[in-house]
Formats: sequence, C-alpha cells, structure tokens
Amino acid sequence: MNRTLALAMAAFGGLAAARLPAWSVSWREATGGELRGSPALSRDGTLYALSDDEYLYAFDSKARDPADRLRWKRRLGWLPADCLSVGLDGTVYCGLKNGDFLAFNPRGELLWRLRLGAPPAGDPSISADGTLYVATASGTLLAVSHLGRVEWKVTLPGAIVLAPEMDGSGEIYLAAADRRLYALTQWGEFSWSLPLPEVATALAIGDRGLLVAGGRDGLVTGIDPEGDIVWRCRAGGGGVVGVSIGPDGISAATDRGEIAELSETGKLRWRTKTGGRLGSAPLLDGFGMEILTSTGSLCTIDTAGALSSTPLGTSGPAALARDGALYVGGRDWIVYALAPAAAAWPRGPWPEDGHDEAHTGRTDARGPGAGAALLDGIPDYLYLRSLSAENTRELDLLLLSDIRSRIASGRLGKSTWYVVRMLERLAGAGLVNPAYRSGRIVNDLPDVRAEAADLLGLVGTSSSSRSLVEVIGEEYDSVALAEEIRALGRIATDRDGAATRAIASAFYRKALFPPDDRVAEAAVGALAGIAAYRGGIADPSAIEVLASIARADFADSTRAQALSALRKVAN
Repeated sequence: MNRTLALAMAAFGGLAAARLPAWSVSWREATGGELRGSPALSRDGTLYALSDDEYLYAFDSKARDPADRLRWKRRLGWLPADCLSVGLDGTVYCGLKNGDFLAFNPRGELLWRLRLGAPPAGDPSISADGTLYVATASGTLLAVSHLGRVEWKVTLPGAIVLAPEMDGSGEIYLAAADRRLYALTQWGEFSWSLPLPEVATALAIGDRGLLVAGGRDGLVTGIDPEGDIVWRCRAGGGGVVGVSIGPDGISAATDRGEIAELSETGKLRWRTKTGGRLGSAPLLDGFGMEILTSTGSLCTIDTAGALSSTPLGTSGPAALARDGALYVGGRDWIVYALAPAAAAWPRGPWPEDGHDEAHTGRTDARGPGAGAALLDGIPDYLYLRSLSAENTRELDLLLLSDIRSRIASGRLGKSTWYVVRMLERLAGAGLVNPAYRSGRIVNDLPDVRAEAADLLGLVGTSSSSRSLVEVIGEEYDSVALAEEIRALGRIATDRDGAATRAIASAFYRKALFPPDDRVAEAAVGALAGIAAYRGGIADPSAIEVLASIARADFADSTRAQALSALRKVAN
C-alpha cells in the first residue's frame, strides 16, 4: 500500500486507520521530581527510573496490585544525570551530576561508587563481556569493569557530547566537541575519526555495521564501519533529534515535528508531520513507529506514513519493551506504562535510543572487525602472545608472572582486554583447549590453570565467568578446582545461575566424599560473593551446598563460614 492510498483510507475510516493500535495506560506511578531520561527495563521485568528527587526507583512492571508495584527506591545523594543502563545480569548503573557513577544490585543495594571527575555524557554502553564504557562531559572515555575497576581511560580533544555506542565487532563510537566522530577499539586505541560538524543525535547502528547520525542541519548521514561517509539525505526542516533503524529502513525525527523514512541507501521514501515538536528518536516495532510529541500526544505511524494519535497529557522520553509495552518518563513527574491493542512484531537492528529498553548502547550487528586487526600492530600484544604460543609450562608461567606483576603495579591498563582473553585460554589449558604433540596432550598443566584462574578472579569479565564454568565442569585437580571456584566468586556475576550450578556440581563431585576443605572453603566464599553481588541466590543448589558443608566433616572454621553464608545467601 503506498502512502497516498494509506492516508486516503485513514481519512475515510478505512483499513489503514483501523490497523494502527490504540494505546491504553496500564499503570502510572508518581515520583518526587522530574524524571531524568527514559526509564530502563531489565530482563526480569523490573523498570528503573531516575528522578530529580535524588532517588532511583525500581517498579515491578508486571504487578497487578498497585501496592506491589514499587519494589524499592534508593537515595542517590545528588541530582541524577540522564544516565541509566541495566546489564544482562540485572545490575543497574546510573550517573549523577556531581560526576559519581553508581552500581546497584537487583535488590537496590549499592555495589560500588566511582568518581568520574565530571558529569557523565549520556548512558554508558555495555559490551558483551560486561565492560562499561562511560563518557564524561570533560572529554574522557573510561572502560570500567562490572566490579567498578577502571581498566583504561582516554581523553578526547573536547567534551564528549553524545553517549558511546558499540557494534558487534567491539568498536566504540562517540562524538566530541571538536566536531568529530571517533571510533575506538575495546582496548582504547583509536581506529579512526571523521569530521562531522553538525552531528546532534546519538548514533544508530544498522546491519553490517552501518552508522547513521542526524545533524542540526536536518541531514541524516550514513557512515560505513571504516569511517567513510556513504550518503546524506535531508530529513526535513529543522534539526534531526533522533534516528532509529528498522528491518526495512531508517526513521528520523526532527525538532519541528516531522518524521522521515529513508531507505538503507539514504533515499527519502516519505515524510509525515506529527503536529508537535519532537525531542527523541522514533520507537520502532511491528506496527511502524511510536513517538511522543511536546503536546503530549503519542503518535503511531505505520510503514506507509499513516498516523494515529493517542492523547497522553504529558511528554517525555520513552522506552519500548520487546513485548510491545511502552514506558514513559513524564515531565509531570509520573512514570507511565502503556500497552498497545495488539502484539508488536520484531523491531529491527536499532529500534530506539540506546538500542534497547535496557539502554545497553550495543548491537550484535558487526562491521568488518577492523579493530581486531589493529592488535597485530601493538608490540605489547605480540610480546605476550609469543610467550603463550608454544604451550610450554615454563613460558606459560612466565606469561602469568608478567600479568601478575602488571596487576600488582596497576600497569594493566589498555592491555586488560587481550590479557583477559589470554587468561581465559590458559585457565582451560589441557581441559577445554588441549594441544597435542606426537599424540600426547602437552598443555594439561594444573598449576598453570590454577594461576590463570586466580588472575582471572582479579581482572576477569562476566564472559570470564562462562569460561570458568566450562573449565570447572572438566577439572580433576583439587588445587586448580579450588582456585577456579574462588575466581567465580570474585567475578561474582551469575546472570543465569550457571556459576552457582557449576560450583554445586563440582563440590559434590570432588569435595564431599572424602571431605576436601580446600574446595569446600572455596565454594563457601564463592557463593557468598555471588550472593552479595546479586542481592541473594534463589537457586536451591546453593543452599544445599552450604548446608552440606555446615553439617559434614569439614574443619570447624569452614563449617562456621558456611553457617554464616547461609544466613546471607537465601532470598
């Protein structure tokens, strides 16, 4: 159906108007101040919102009884910035205007606080391994572990003006006040920069790594992953305030209230006026798109440009969930949850600001992976790789000694990313990545695995937890097993319960009969660490392990630690 026919049918009450969904308010909850940015939704259905009353709010988005809707609220101690994201493990990250950056577990307990030195510039981007990339208004980009450790930081020539975004190849993109767009690797090296004087919107990233930015001059710019402009198209009058990418094209919103639909090659397909000023990117779903105007109307626009409007009575930034629900941080200090009349379809490669309802700022869409090739030009990486290339115990221990020295002296820095990859490989040496010579495994070295696991516990990422889970399932040496379990506890994150189950399985396999205090003590500490990070552990296997240790024939100190942990672990 072309746009002319769709609009004609809408005018006469035909099919085009009928198939656009009517939205209804499912619930609303008041806060004590104006809301900062759009709400963020975790995978367990918890909706988070920042308010100028200096509180972070957590709502149960699925609660039927209003009395059960507010799960908790936590005082932040300062005015929040527009900076809120939720990790895959449920950890909530937010930034304050005084330059503090905070992490809370799903129970609302403060995990850590980091001083950025300047207010954050938008939401952080969260990589697949759980590393946070946090930009500041002073021009600094920091790589921060999920435990609050700064891995590296770089300073750009000018304040960072847009939140960082990340593609599936690991490239990080952000714009600075020197009117350039920058691409950096996950280890903090510059890949390229591009003069882009009028960029005004956060980037959207399409399939195959296409970067799309909107400008104050009303132009939408397409950029390939290598930093070359491939097309430009005018979206309308006024400046572009947001861009999103759906399965069939690119949607751009302007501050004068226009929506433009572009092809992936930058050709204008149609343009529609919403009747009010706009301030954010369209939200894309199977119907087409939704966007809130400054006049408080929720506009739904189908794929042909036909428009339907639902009065909401307030404006504000919004997030669109995967189930089709819409969450609005209203200018009237109220959080709104809205439901459409029908289910939504898949939403495309970059359907809203920050990519998704959790504001992760990351997509799996991959560019050519040029950043990875840059590793081969880094002498330090080549040196460390040469130490581990022969699968010999002496060279592996030399590599591990070098890494331990860097950690102890605080010199890990930009080498953290590739060092963690090397440690993950060494932690599985001979078990999950055997090397053969003359038909014999030559890298089955328990002491190397134990040392690598210990170091992973100090610098590992959430993906390191998955690597350790795999190793623990194969480990036969009790000394190495204890170190691997301790490392899981230090890394702490356990988004799907795999770490908890691996610890329980290893305990029953290697430590209960006959009793092994080394492994039992490691299991107690690891489960307590995971519980502290997540705000409790619901998995019965954790309770059973601690109860078994408390009543079995282990050392008195180990049994006492298990009893103490039992009181803290259960939800």
